[in-house]
Amino acid sequence: MVTSVFCESKCVSDSALCPHCFKTAMGIDATIKFFGLRNMVDGVTRVQSWCRDCRNNSQKEVRK
Repeated sequence: MVTSVFCESKCVSDSALCPHCFKTAMGIDATIKFFGLRNMVDGVTRVQSWCRDCRNNSQKEVRK
């Protein structure tokens, strides 16, 4: 069961799935560690959709 924690305009899910590599993080701490957060224009903080590894690798491919 996926739950979210709303705290001071932050929305952090207790699990996340990367749509690129299908890496899964279970628990809020692991979600923040492996996916990270992003600040939206409307002031809400959400979990990144891609994991940190995929985001870093995609930047390396663009720079080549």
